[in-house]
Amino acid sequence: MKLFKKIGFAIVIGAMALAVGITANSIANEVNAAGDFLYTFDTSGSYSSGISDGVIPAERMSISNTGGATITASFHKNNSTTTSIFNNSAGETRLYGKDGNGGQLTFALTGSFAMKSVKVNTSTNSGYTVDGGTTITGSAVETALSDATSVVVKNVATGTNQVRITSLEIGYSSTSTPATGISILETLAVDRGSTGTLTPTFSPEGSSSTVTWTSGNESVATVANGVVTGLAQGTATIRATLPNNAYDECLVTVSIPATTSISANPSSLHMGIGALKAKTISVSSLPIGSDNSSSFDSDDTEVATVTSAGVVTGISAGTATITVTSTANPSLTLFVSVNVYANFYDMGHEGTATSDSGTALTTDDVASNSAGHLTGDASSMVYTTVTSIYPAVGKLKTGTTSVNGVLKFNLPNGNNATKVIISAVQYSSDVTTIAINGGTAQTVASGTSFSNYVFDVTASNSVEIVFAKRCYFNALSIVYSLPEFGTLASIAINNPASDLLFETGETFSSTGLTLTATDTLSRTMAVNDGFTTNYDSHVFVPGDVGTVSVTVSYTRGAVTKTTSYNITVLAAAAYYHDFVAADAVEFTYVSSSANVTSTSEYKVMSGLAWNMVYTPQAEKLVSIGNYNGITFGSGTHPFDTVQIKSGLLSIDGANKVTKVIVDISGNGSTSVGTVTVDIDGVQLSYTDNAYAGAPAGREEMVFTSATGLFGHVNIVIKGTTAGCGLYGIKVFADSNATDTGLATNFAAAVEKTDSCGVNAESNVADLRVQYNALSSTAKEALSSINIYDFANGNVTHTGTQNVSFTAAQKWALLDAKYPEIPGSNLVVDHFGTQSIYTIVIVAVTGLTVVGAFFYLKKKKEE
Repeated sequence: MKLFKKIGFAIVIGAMALAVGITANSIANEVNAAGDFLYTFDTSGSYSSGISDGVIPAERMSISNTGGATITASFHKNNSTTTSIFNNSAGETRLYGKDGNGGQLTFALTGSFAMKSVKVNTSTNSGYTVDGGTTITGSAVETALSDATSVVVKNVATGTNQVRITSLEIGYSSTSTPATGISILETLAVDRGSTGTLTPTFSPEGSSSTVTWTSGNESVATVANGVVTGLAQGTATIRATLPNNAYDECLVTVSIPATTSISANPSSLHMGIGALKAKTISVSSLPIGSDNSSSFDSDDTEVATVTSAGVVTGISAGTATITVTSTANPSLTLFVSVNVYANFYDMGHEGTATSDSGTALTTDDVASNSAGHLTGDASSMVYTTVTSIYPAVGKLKTGTTSVNGVLKFNLPNGNNATKVIISAVQYSSDVTTIAINGGTAQTVASGTSFSNYVFDVTASNSVEIVFAKRCYFNALSIVYSLPEFGTLASIAINNPASDLLFETGETFSSTGLTLTATDTLSRTMAVNDGFTTNYDSHVFVPGDVGTVSVTVSYTRGAVTKTTSYNITVLAAAAYYHDFVAADAVEFTYVSSSANVTSTSEYKVMSGLAWNMVYTPQAEKLVSIGNYNGITFGSGTHPFDTVQIKSGLLSIDGANKVTKVIVDISGNGSTSVGTVTVDIDGVQLSYTDNAYAGAPAGREEMVFTSATGLFGHVNIVIKGTTAGCGLYGIKVFADSNATDTGLATNFAAAVEKTDSCGVNAESNVADLRVQYNALSSTAKEALSSINIYDFANGNVTHTGTQNVSFTAAQKWALLDAKYPEIPGSNLVVDHFGTQSIYTIVIVAVTGLTVVGAFFYLKKKKEE
């Protein structure tokens, strides 16, 4: 007995969709070995519940036929009193029963073939029969057939019990004589995009067989069941092969047909300005397969430009015409009108719907649903009503046979719609109209191409689109105007200038400043430019230091209005140390003796970081975070003190520090603790937001001095139980060039040295330069400034206590210990410790500074 082929009847998941198809690839070998034919049914349409009797229509099926046989699938509603005899739901064909007279499916076979078996696979059932046989209640039960030409599957259950069929397989075999030879046409000519059919002739006469079709060049032509499709210009050899390997060949020549007409889509453009609003013109030619390539030219490039690929970009408001010329046939031209608008919202459609029978969309769906999402400027709108709008394949479907489709939305405040453009096409044979805001309706034309429907509307912030009956639309656009602004009544600062802090020497800028203008009818308008200030192009000088009121003036028509805001002007910073949060660098423990003094050690310091000396507490964590500046301490490594010293500001002229700003925050921990900032003995409280973290807890601790600080500026940060983040330090210096100021400044510089331990030649050399620069009055003033108490005034030397030196005396000691090598700008350690001790004894015994100085000189000369 011959092996037989199994044909599958499968269910396509979807609303009421029936499908018939091959169910197992493994059966293909069985079929080929037996020489049987392959017949495949695949349905693509959908059915409603309670459908009447009928054959599954051909337009809802895809048929693959390799031998000439035909199988017809039909359904029958046996009991007219039951509305759901045949239904397809959730991937199952459901046959409903009614007192043993339920729904049924029939499969009829024609040609030289015979059915051998049928197997019904079900998810659940309450009883069915195959060709009136015994009742079957199980799934995947195979029933043998005796060379049948048809088979009936019927629900015999009572009431509304169902047979839910997931697939159906029919086994069949050929009853004709197997062919031993085959012949086809020797040559075939087809155009690109067209098809031609090769019909095989079998021998001996009356025989039949399956045929395997192949193309020797699938880039030129493909073949399926003898139907040849031309893809590209050239030749391809088509071969038809029997199971016994007998074959015949046909040489197929594919040509490009001459272009006889062209069309453009869209035929007119409505668009905004700029690349984001660009649109593309697509050109199609006839006959199918002819050359579509075309050239494009704009008659007004100041309004719209076009690329060689047909991409149109709006340049300015106005109209232009794009000329499209066929490359293959230059005698063919067409014209696309382009309308460019200054204020334009453009919305397209994006989705993954595979049919147009899904659930109606909601206002949220239109903004976010993957199947019905509106793209482009849709996010700018506020949707208030979406009624009977459905996702469809590459578009949206509107309305039903009885309910209008409605899309209503509001534009952003201040924008009023003046024109609405909708790209739409008729649905089936429905006569559909579109109306905007209750105005005159337009009828949607039939056809396959979308057309633009343009509506002029009275300026309104709200847009309501009503689609009467069904149609498709894939895009809509809104042309809008800004409200008319009347007589200027007032202006207000909307967004102050981004930089509200200036330093002397900087030029004022109003960058970032915007205004809100209000007219006499309380209408508002944003003002981004066209205003003036009383500080335009002003360079700040020392006299501007403090709070400055900036007056802003704006004139519209004959009316001028003013307003103001404050900025702060600071004296120019002498030094600015800023921590830049670049790459996060984790530091190991730093001992109390380690002074981090270079940018290479901290890696993220900028400004004059080299002029700062850091002394963290021993065994406390010092790290740098991407958001937290330099971090001292942590939850597990609290810190007690971190000392920071500025450089010797006094070396550079007669500078005195007037202000110090420490930018600091907590480390974000929830631990309880406090952080204080101490500047030269003045404690600045930082407790309220100590652990709020940056930026919430970030503050600037400001220290000011009426008299000024000289030499080093000492900053001590103290904390308990947790840490803090340091972002930067600003040191502001002022100049005091009076004799008293010069003397005091020099004295402060000397006070920072150690008369018994200085070993850096540059320190003394710099001091000598500054001392030589002092006036005689300033040098004399040094004798009256007693700022140095040697070793805190309480050090015991042999026979001497409470040794006290003035700044001048100390300088004499330093200058004697480190004399300058003439012409070298270098100093040397001329005396040892005993010499300094001797000088101390001499000074204490009553010699004046000058006497001590000359005494040393004399000793040196001797």
